[in-house]
Amino acid sequence: NEVNNTIDDDGNGLKDDIYGYNFNGYSDGKDNADVYDYVGHGTHIAGIVGAIGNNNLGIVGLNPDVEVIPVSFLDKSAQGTQLEAALAITYAIDRGAKVINCSWGFKYRTNTLYDAIKYAAANNAVIIAAVGNNGSGTEKYPAGFDEVIAVSSINNNETFSRFSNYGYHVDFALYGEQVYSLMPEISFSYKSGTSQSTAILSGIVSRILAYDNTISPTQMKVLLQKSAKDINIAGVDRYTGHGVPQISSLISL
Repeated sequence: NEVNNTIDDDGNGLKDDIYGYNFNGYSDGKDNADVYDYVGHGTHIAGIVGAIGNNNLGIVGLNPDVEVIPVSFLDKSAQGTQLEAALAITYAIDRGAKVINCSWGFKYRTNTLYDAIKYAAANNAVIIAAVGNNGSGTEKYPAGFDEVIAVSSINNNETFSRFSNYGYHVDFALYGEQVYSLMPEISFSYKSGTSQSTAILSGIVSRILAYDNTISPTQMKVLLQKSAKDINIAGVDRYTGHGVPQISSLISL
């Protein structure tokens, strides 16, 4: 019901959010409906999750039929507040999002962000977050929250990535080095980071939910744990958590 006319036609408190919304600058009244990706990070992540196929361009995402809600809260320098992040998560949930991909993180824990995470969890959304790229045991948020599936990075040889953060909050590891995906203006690029690892798991989870949308976040985590291949230290460890989820095992489950 929204029309591009600087009026809040659908009465949700936001003007012209036809495609999504940009909450960056909310506290200063600078938020707006411009969700164009001026950096490319969000496009790269979205491509891993859901790039369409059969078009002879770039890649096919893990779930090419997925619906993506573009929501921004970071500026071109990757700066944004936890309030803006919380608003972005809440906005996506209110529009029916079932998977929240958090390829970003904050150093400090706040109740503002945690309340949004709890709201998402209460609405049966699977929340997946990157642990960070500092190569340290520093815990980032939202990856550090119990309600969130935290993802670290490995390379194609299934060796732990030197840049990846670690800790006992890590749930799983996935491929995060030299991942090929989309960039703005029909271009493509290789990028590395726990952001990419997170997107791969988000793609897997959204594909599973496409087959059965009654699976709860708790059940999803159990499914992933049962399928995971232990590649590091025997049992759950602080580098790769339960290990690497195996798609073939998930199919059999």
